[in-house]
Amino acid sequence: MVFTNEEAAMIEGVLSTYFMGANTAENVRSAYSCVWQHLAADALDAEDYRRISNAVDFAIKNHFCETCNRESQRVLTTILIKATSAF
Repeated sequence: MVFTNEEAAMIEGVLSTYFMGANTAENVRSAYSCVWQHLAADALDAEDYRRISNAVDFAIKNHFCETCNRESQRVLTTILIKATSAF
């Protein structure tokens, strides 16, 4: 796995916050549900990394971690770098 446990937990938080709710389009929810499953199974592919990168970029731009400490902000940035460089 490219991501640490802490990073995987942050990814799960981003996915559940923005892409798993009832107000999310079914096709988007389904796509990110697959990413979540692949992350749990340690079987991410290039498309998963692209989606993770897009999700974290969206989260950062929408102040997902606005009240977080610097460490959490660093984790988000690290995820974005890792995901972007993996695809």
